[in-house]
Amino acid sequence: METRRVTLELLRKGPAHNQLLSPLTEYLCLCGNFGATIVTVPWEHEQFLRKVRELCYHDYGTTHSGDDENVRRRQETIGELAKEMGGLLGAVPGLAHGINGASMNGQATLTHVRMVISAAELAMLPFELSKNIAGIPGGKENWLSLHTSHPVCITRHVRSVTHRHVKWPNKPKILFIAASPAGKIPLKSHLHALVAAVKPWVKSFDYKNPDDILKKTSEILTILPAADIEMITSACEKENYTHIHILAHGAEDKKTPGSPFGIALHDSRDPSKADVVTGTRLAAAVCPLKRGHPGPAVITLASCDSGAISSVIHSTGASFAHDLHKEGIPLIIASQYPLTFYGSIMLVEEIYGNLLWGADPIKTILNLRTKLYALRSTDNHDWASLVIYECLQDTLKDDLAYTAYNCVKAAIDNILWQADEIISNGHVPTEESIEGLLNHIKTIAKRYPDNETYKVEILGLLGTLEKRKAELYYRVALNTSDMKESKRWLIKSYETLLATRRLYFDAMSKSLMTRTNFRSSSHWLITQYLSLSMVLCCNDDDIGYWQTAMKAAETDIRYVTDERIWAHSSLAELYLIRLAYSECLRTEDITREKAAAMALEHIRKVRELSKADAFQIQSTRRQLKRYLEWWCKDDFQETFKKKSCDKAIVTFSNLIKCAAEMIKILDDSVKGDT
Repeated sequence: METRRVTLELLRKGPAHNQLLSPLTEYLCLCGNFGATIVTVPWEHEQFLRKVRELCYHDYGTTHSGDDENVRRRQETIGELAKEMGGLLGAVPGLAHGINGASMNGQATLTHVRMVISAAELAMLPFELSKNIAGIPGGKENWLSLHTSHPVCITRHVRSVTHRHVKWPNKPKILFIAASPAGKIPLKSHLHALVAAVKPWVKSFDYKNPDDILKKTSEILTILPAADIEMITSACEKENYTHIHILAHGAEDKKTPGSPFGIALHDSRDPSKADVVTGTRLAAAVCPLKRGHPGPAVITLASCDSGAISSVIHSTGASFAHDLHKEGIPLIIASQYPLTFYGSIMLVEEIYGNLLWGADPIKTILNLRTKLYALRSTDNHDWASLVIYECLQDTLKDDLAYTAYNCVKAAIDNILWQADEIISNGHVPTEESIEGLLNHIKTIAKRYPDNETYKVEILGLLGTLEKRKAELYYRVALNTSDMKESKRWLIKSYETLLATRRLYFDAMSKSLMTRTNFRSSSHWLITQYLSLSMVLCCNDDDIGYWQTAMKAAETDIRYVTDERIWAHSSLAELYLIRLAYSECLRTEDITREKAAAMALEHIRKVRELSKADAFQIQSTRRQLKRYLEWWCKDDFQETFKKKSCDKAIVTFSNLIKCAAEMIKILDDSVKGDT
């Protein structure tokens, strides 16, 4: 589903504060390319406040808030406000056209309605619970923000917001701030939801051992279970957090004119007392003046009234979320009215369970609002309380694709790391465990961005996954005593390698045909294809591809600093492959002796350049060991030898000897670093 933004701006004369709601106040309204018009609100200020008070639960945090009579009265108030908001928005020329136009291409398109509202009194209005506006199919009894055929997500934006140009995070670093001086909070439930959200990027841990969970998740998740403002300031000075989640009760700051809403943290001097922190104070804590650190990209507020405004008379009377937004935080998810425990937990599950994967935040918020309405709207109005402040960049779509690519790749690497641990420890995985692992990977792989820019890279990564699958099958075959069963696993390994080779060929061909590939260097893809072609005896020596890979790798060494290690790794393997072919297929300037010498020379370069990062060494070493412990072994080769495989063309003795020397060089490097 594509997203299309429609901007709607409401303006009036005078400062942002010190203006009450009144039918006499005229607001200039602008929407898209349509002409300006004047709109007014239907209430006096006190009349509106009386309506809003009905939306406050008697017992904050409960799932069923109040008796049936209170629930019925609140639902009536919501209905009245919704119709009045629908009438106000329906008077805006161009809004209905913008929403309808977003879906005129025959497929569902999400309309992102950005409300630009700087006037404090307008920020009090519940735009999010508006009924359908005139001109949109479905009738006026439907909810505008819950429409299924013409989906709409309403967000808020202030014209004067400070743009920090925060790049959308592709590697999460989360700060969880919790405080309970003002009452009970669902700390364990929120912690469980956050741990579940970051688990794909964390080494396996014991769910029954809290210490193990904290230790394993500490690189991604920092927890302040009884936070005060000093703790938050200190944490944000030490680390660059991408996401901040706050679980605390909302409260009015009685010490500040206008008694603005804030969050009740623990007092730094007396933790048993509450310190009501406003949005401007928190912004100063989480966005320290550090060079190169623009602050978090996302702040989620599981706090009652974090989007509410207590007074519009004072300049400091804006909502907590509004104040944070003015400091330039790209995305703030808050609650304009009280939020139930159940709603706050779902907020964490949906937001962090999707945004960390690079999901579109607008679609994620729409899904969250819809789910809140579908599951509990008869008991509460969490769906209507949800309020979003954003200043998302126009480059968000590309940034999200980059995030999705990196996060999916990291999650799959984590799963494969666990599979490698199983193999290296000599454990024999069962067929069920292998299939479970592969199905898990397939599910995660579906999150790869559907973007032409990443097609080459994704095909290459899928080839890597197939290769790892084939290796798992081979390990099972080695550890199976039944000869017939072992043969079955060997055949599965061979067939999976054939599929791997096809994926590498597709990636290689696409890389050579187009310049839209993102990160995959063509020399890596060609090298993987040639490697499997050689060990599987699929064809004769592809000298043209081999020379192309050589030139591509040499070009990376010369011009692309970040890729030099991998280019040397490819060159080492390319020369190693030459050792398997007979002299009749060699070029005159590459003798067997020179190929071996060049392979060793480039592997020394890998060792030299990758001392600061053992990953390149381990990855190269793992590939070399495949020749020695899998591909060139007689038991595997005997599985698929055919008449088309000419033993005069491919022999492995020289390759095996050289690969062993290359591994020794890398092993000496690791020992030296240790």
